[in-house]
Amino acid sequence: MPSMASSIHPDFRDDVTSAEAHAVDRETERLIHQQMAADNASGRERYIQLAKEMLRIRLRAYKPESPPVAGAWCLIGSAHLKASQLQEAKEATEKSLEIYAAGNDAEKENSAALAREQLGLIFEGLGQISDAKEIRLQEEVQALTPGKERKGSLTPKRERKASRAKYDPNLKRRRKFNKTPDLQANSKRSRRNTRSAPITPEDKAAAKRAF
Repeated sequence: MPSMASSIHPDFRDDVTSAEAHAVDRETERLIHQQMAADNASGRERYIQLAKEMLRIRLRAYKPESPPVAGAWCLIGSAHLKASQLQEAKEATEKSLEIYAAGNDAEKENSAALAREQLGLIFEGLGQISDAKEIRLQEEVQALTPGKERKGSLTPKRERKASRAKYDPNLKRRRKFNKTPDLQANSKRSRRNTRSAPITPEDKAAAKRAF
């Protein structure tokens, strides 16, 4: 019986095998490289198409309410923003934030911060200054909340590895350093330790009597 992906990470759908999940991750990485090429070539429409394809592929393996799917919606919003299609960008980014709001773990919050920042830019482009200020205020409140740190977004594979390493001590790598003794320093300490003590007048007198 093939292993199920949900046993690796709860973001995967229950009916997806581990092999299918890995295939989706590989396809995701390929699309990311294609998006970078399209962005550098100013291929805005192509960039949007690839973002939507990313969402379709992730939905093959991930639950609709999972962070990777929310990240795909945010990417669609970013693609529309680059093409100055602000209303479409707003709808996609808000969909992303709806999914992130369903959870309160650190990984979702870190990615949600990027989506909120993107929505603030969209509001500014639409002339909705009061909404943009409200988003900025939410960001400031989140930044001042104890115990919450903003981190860069991770690919789904790295998100799962970080999550597993956090809760499984056997996956944590411990670095071992082989300390090479400092022979020169040891030699200096040896000479200092064996250095003869100052000769006192009593010692001199004793030496004369000995001869």
